[in-house]
Amino acid sequence: MERIPNDVKGAFPEQQPKIKCVIVGDGGCGKTSMLVVYTEGEFPEVYTPTVFENYSREVELNRKKAVLTLWDTAGQEDYDRLRPLSYNNADIIIICYDVTNLSSFQNVEIRWSPEIRHFCPHTPTMLVACKTDLRSQVNSDSISNSMTRSASMATTLTTTGVDLTEMTSSTLSVNSVRAEDGTDRHDDQAIVTTEMGEKMSKHINVNHFVECSAKDGTNIEQVFKLAIECVIKREAKVGPKNCCCCLLL
Repeated sequence: MERIPNDVKGAFPEQQPKIKCVIVGDGGCGKTSMLVVYTEGEFPEVYTPTVFENYSREVELNRKKAVLTLWDTAGQEDYDRLRPLSYNNADIIIICYDVTNLSSFQNVEIRWSPEIRHFCPHTPTMLVACKTDLRSQVNSDSISNSMTRSASMATTLTTTGVDLTEMTSSTLSVNSVRAEDGTDRHDDQAIVTTEMGEKMSKHINVNHFVECSAKDGTNIEQVFKLAIECVIKREAKVGPKNCCCCLLL
């Protein structure tokens, strides 16, 4: 067979290797904002629900240039049968939740981890907490609301002739502690603490746990640096990927 001249080979440069990273999590938990900030450097001020969207950024893999392709998936249950199509041949999976939405955190264990283990049992996985910049805001609002409710209660009880000054002081103190801890709320706005995230990461056995904020840029680069490291370690251990996800719809 005739050999291809080197000058002809040079006309067709070797294609850059690609790393496929799939991001999952409840709708509105911060997945898309994290990806937009990482790839475009700007925080999206307007929220637009994602169906399926791809982003990419050039990175370094084993001292060579590579393309990190980021698959943004829909978290709504309406897309449960379509979403697994994104998992095929994934190198790394990132499960996200919103630190100000307890339901999105609970779904990590109830919904997302089981789905990933079913479709991609051997794929490296990370757990990422989003919107950490909102922790202080929600805590402040909660303490204020607790004080207002307690003051209202005291006023109501005082009109009945009961002196509850000491009791009111105690109630304010307890409510403040509960608000700061974020574990005694009666809605989905409970604060998910770092400790809770760390415990969850160990419980579902992921490779890394990271907290980040797309709004102020905290740890956005770190999330994907660790994702790439996961891929490098896996390839060093088992070799390049060979369609490690199995689609059983």
